[in-house]
Amino acid sequence: MPWSTEGIRNSDQWEWPPTGEAAPLYCPASRTTVSSRKIIRWLTAGLLLGLIGGLAVLAGLRARQIRPSNIETSAEQVLGKGGEEALGVYNDFKVLERVQGKLIFVLEALRTLGKSSGWHDIESVSVQLYNDDESKGPLLTCQRASFNVDTKDANLSGSVQVEFPDGTFLSTEVGTLLGGGRRFESTSNVVFVGDGLLGSAGAVTYDMGKTLLVLSKGVVVRTDDGDSLIAPELVYRRDAERLKLPQGGKITFGSFTVESAEAEVVLEKDRHQPSKIMFEGGVKISAHDAESGQDLQAWSEGLEARKDPAGRWQITARSNGPWVRFVTIGGQDVVFQELLAWEVRAVVGEDGLLNVRADGRACVHIIPMEGPTRTAESDSVRVWFDQGAATDLELIDDVVLVGDGIEATAHRARLDAESGKVMLHGNPTGARRVEVRSERGRMTADQAVLFRESGKVEVRGRVQGEMFEAQLVGSSAADGGGSDQPVHIASGILTVTEKATVFELRNNARMWQGQQLLTADEIRYWSSTKKMEATGHVKTTLPATAVDVDAAPDRDIVLSSRSMLFEDAKQEAVYVGDVVYTDPDHRLQAGRLKVVIGKDGKVERVIATGAVSINELATGRILTGNQAIRDVNTGTVLLTGEPAKAVDAEGNMLSGRSLTWDQASGRVSVSEETETIYHTEEEF
Repeated sequence: MPWSTEGIRNSDQWEWPPTGEAAPLYCPASRTTVSSRKIIRWLTAGLLLGLIGGLAVLAGLRARQIRPSNIETSAEQVLGKGGEEALGVYNDFKVLERVQGKLIFVLEALRTLGKSSGWHDIESVSVQLYNDDESKGPLLTCQRASFNVDTKDANLSGSVQVEFPDGTFLSTEVGTLLGGGRRFESTSNVVFVGDGLLGSAGAVTYDMGKTLLVLSKGVVVRTDDGDSLIAPELVYRRDAERLKLPQGGKITFGSFTVESAEAEVVLEKDRHQPSKIMFEGGVKISAHDAESGQDLQAWSEGLEARKDPAGRWQITARSNGPWVRFVTIGGQDVVFQELLAWEVRAVVGEDGLLNVRADGRACVHIIPMEGPTRTAESDSVRVWFDQGAATDLELIDDVVLVGDGIEATAHRARLDAESGKVMLHGNPTGARRVEVRSERGRMTADQAVLFRESGKVEVRGRVQGEMFEAQLVGSSAADGGGSDQPVHIASGILTVTEKATVFELRNNARMWQGQQLLTADEIRYWSSTKKMEATGHVKTTLPATAVDVDAAPDRDIVLSSRSMLFEDAKQEAVYVGDVVYTDPDHRLQAGRLKVVIGKDGKVERVIATGAVSINELATGRILTGNQAIRDVNTGTVLLTGEPAKAVDAEGNMLSGRSLTWDQASGRVSVSEETETIYHTEEEF
């Protein structure tokens, strides 16, 4: 069964996050469900892999911010604020600072002007910082500095730059060192440039005691390949290895954009690589795939990505109120598709997504380019991937699938993305069975397979169901058991094809409607033409009133044969092969039997051919011939043959080319062409 309007492109019609009351614990009432591989990849791989890709932006920003903190920590021991009265001018000024014998920094200046207040004005300042192993670290330079030799507070001005050994540098026009040089501030625009990275901020603060770096007043980071981070404020705690966007921000990587009210990254100690990333306060994700032409929109209340000991990413998107929501719009096959869940979890390895799980009632809605809307929902959804491509999708507990006029429910459903098959299973330890229903009927079974491309449905295991607007041989609304009632079905296997219009029952197939029953090894039924075909041990049971209005309502007619064909258009049923007909008063055997149905649904004529034998049970009389035609309205049977014979219980026989039997009176008449009569009377 397939699960796949103009493209909906206007993203303004969506609110992120969704507003209004919390969503109910079931899919919207308008449900009416990614080719399978594309759907699963966009609803999961696109989102989750994109988020992991975004870590590189944050990690790159962090790596380039850690070095300025080293510079500022060393510079605190040199620079200060300005004073007044000049005491002297010093050339080639140089200061070396050591702690416990280790060189911390070297300050040099071409010209120094000392003042009475303890302040010194320095020109062409250069501060070389050193690492713990006394190797050279960053280099701070500026055109001018005013610092206090006692308090070590300082004002920096004139192209303040910090250059790192790898070539990355930070630049601003003015800066201030406060708290004895323990805190650096700049309210001038700050620019930082690195390997494939360009960033800026309106202000920067670094507290060396708290190892806290704050970039504010508009932080923008861009990479050569087009990735970017935009946020009002960025906070980095070096000692805790945490990077935060307390006012939220926007991260763009590739075709993906992630926006959140708050974001935080936890870095691995000493390695400075992301180990955990958290988005809070509403996370909005959007993207465009040029190959498929699809747009992606997603929203969750919170999202967390955590690296496990094996190096894989464990990702959780959750919501306590509105749904976790993923929407794709456009594409070649599908105009709109949506995934709703309370919580989505995923595992990402080196080759991409490994598996995805959605819990707490999950729904998938699809509006295809052609055809009706489709939907799927369950308490849990699992998706497996191979090399980043979706291979299987499984829905578990209270599964509902709706599409193409068919609704299916099951305990478990599995979708094979490669073949497009949907496999439905009942609960082997519970009461939940597979149920498939449409306007044409309903059926239950232990399992069912839906073939997406062909629309075929195969149902197995204790199949039971109903077909509406169907009709068995001899059905009539007038007799209280006819076409106004559904046709019930049962078999070991049921196959539905041609858009749910052809039903094939196998393995102990049974169909019944009121008092009418049809059993066979196999039964095929075409609902569009009301054609029915049965083969193998065919047996039909009809109410006796179908051929005799005066018959008792509790009496039956039984027909058995090797095969049967009923065509509503011709209003006839044909039984072939070892045919045996039995009613309360007669038993007929023939090679072939045709039942002609009238407009009122009742039997008009019965035509038997091929070694016909009729036994009148009450009298013991036996009639034989090549053909027997019974007219239900007149109550007569015309028997022909070479010759036709009638033999009573005493052995008296009448024969001729044709015999006419009036069933009401019991009299048998010989035609005018009778050749031989063995008794003195022409009728008996």
